[in-house]
Amino acid sequence: FGADRLIYGSNWPVTMRGGTYAEYLAVVKSFYADKPRAAQKKYFYQNALKFYGLPSLKR
Repeated sequence: FGADRLIYGSNWPVTMRGGTYAEYLAVVKSFYADKPRAAQKKYFYQNALKFYGLPSLKR
């Protein structure tokens, strides 16, 4: 689908049947480790902000 069409979703607490949330998140992050930082940001939060019409995060 590409970086612009994916949104992270954990399926928590159902994922607890196979391991902890931390373990699940580690697997997801390991998949994205070799992807560009821009793609990671889109997947983990920017696409959700855009889809739901939410304001940008301020740091």
